[in-house]
Amino acid sequence: MGQGVRAFAPLLLVAMLAGCVLPPGGGQVRFYGLEPRIAPPAKADGPVLAVRRVTIPPYLDRQQMVTRGPGPRLALAETHNWIEPLQAAIARVFAEDLGALLGTARIYLPEQDLPQRPELELVLDIFAFEPRSDGTVVLDARVRLHRGEALALERRERIRIPLTSPSDYGAMAAAMSEALAELARRTAAALKPPSA
Repeated sequence: MGQGVRAFAPLLLVAMLAGCVLPPGGGQVRFYGLEPRIAPPAKADGPVLAVRRVTIPPYLDRQQMVTRGPGPRLALAETHNWIEPLQAAIARVFAEDLGALLGTARIYLPEQDLPQRPELELVLDIFAFEPRSDGTVVLDARVRLHRGEALALERRERIRIPLTSPSDYGAMAAAMSEALAELARRTAAALKPPSA
């Protein structure tokens, strides 16, 4: 009997040590993703859209969700993580929403090979993108779209989306998705048609 207890002791020690590396508070880690909010077009033969580059600030380039406030304070949610790198998620979701508004499913992300020359090339620079203590999500971004060598659009937008539940991280992810959709709507509305 004593020998069985001694044999079990190392397993018990491993289990105890494993408990020490759980996130603070011992909570289960939950994962969230950004999702397109604009329905894809029935006819999707619009211009080829290529995402050339998306940049995000270093403070957002992490797995944990980041919240801001009050004041300049930032907080990392150790048990609430992104399911994919935030930079890649922003590129994918914004391109899909913008593509839906432009009537195209021919969308290419930075890591994908282009089968043909794109008609539109997108550069998206994110300056701020996080839920805030005032119950909103703020997106501060600059969009540049090129048609060939010509700059077709350059504009900076600051978008604020109210949170339905300020302490719910699922609601935060949904509001961030909606902020990207609103940026896509404003971009599509401002995009000048190609000159005749």
